[in-house]
Amino acid sequence: MSDSDNWLSHGFRRASGLLEKQAALGWAVIVALLALLGVIYLARGSQMVMTGYRTREHTDELRALQEENIVLEARIATVRSLDELRDKARAMGFTLAGPGDIEYLIVDGYPSGLGPVKEAPVPPIPETATWLASWWAGLIRGFGGWTQSMAGEGF
Repeated sequence: MSDSDNWLSHGFRRASGLLEKQAALGWAVIVALLALLGVIYLARGSQMVMTGYRTREHTDELRALQEENIVLEARIATVRSLDELRDKARAMGFTLAGPGDIEYLIVDGYPSGLGPVKEAPVPPIPETATWLASWWAGLIRGFGGWTQSMAGEGF
């Protein structure tokens, strides 16, 4: 064998060792990347679980606050009876307005709609009406009284 053959065979032996080192390094990089992706996946998963837990806590808190709000609104409605409001208004100097006390402002180009308030006719309750029909008719009569009081006939 000549010197050129030794040089060539020596180069191939050296290259095969270099290729093995590069392959090992390549596999190490791939394993490291897969491990990094696994860590990122687990971190995101635990973050999503914690976010879901916090969302559940906030939802429960919201539901409790809504229930408390309903209770408080019911208490306000019972405390503020019509008689109490009327007494407070009188203590502040308000009085019932009569027809002569009301002053209307006329705006040019705006439809006035002024005129007497017409009372809606309420049909009489028949003798053979059921309890539901009599309840409904009473509700309609009460609503008619409310609309009259809102029109200025009462306070």
